Amino acid sequence: MKPDTESEVRDEVSLDATAAHARDQGGPGAAVYAPKCVCIVSRWNFRGFRDFLVLLYNLSLSPLPFPLERIVGNFMTEVPLPPAGRVTVQYMVMPDTPTIAFQRPAPNRRVDPWELDYRTVFECLDLDNIVLLLRCMLVERALILHSTQFSLLTKASEVLVSLLYPLRW
Repeated sequence: MKPDTESEVRDEVSLDATAAHARDQGGPGAAVYAPKCVCIVSRWNFRGFRDFLVLLYNLSLSPLPFPLERIVGNFMTEVPLPPAGRVTVQYMVMPDTPTIAFQRPAPNRRVDPWELDYRTVFECLDLDNIVLLLRCMLVERALILHSTQFSLLTKASEVLVSLLYPLRW
């Protein structure tokens, strides 16, 4: 059967590669494990992002009637950016999960760098590297952050973006 769309072609190639890997690693019935990683990259520093990722992780530990990708897709397409000010957007993944709230500060108020761990980032990176990263961000160069401690990647990226204020990304 010939695939109709490009995504079907990619899926077919991916399935063929997985089957070949399983065949090479122990036969056609061998289990194949592939890690998943979900990361939210945004210019907005919402605490709700962390809450959503923790909730997504907790949901991944139990069987679901639908794939996690459906939750991520719904989150990305259905949750609006709250307007600046006092309006709060609330999102609930499933009826028995906690509500996640998103709120932006007023337009005349500086972005609130709540719970940003500047100290840890400045202890891990020397001043020359921080200045180099800021310079690259200001001229819109691509950045790749690498660390053996995955928790530092998010902290470093949030701190670097907050240092750009009042400029907009």
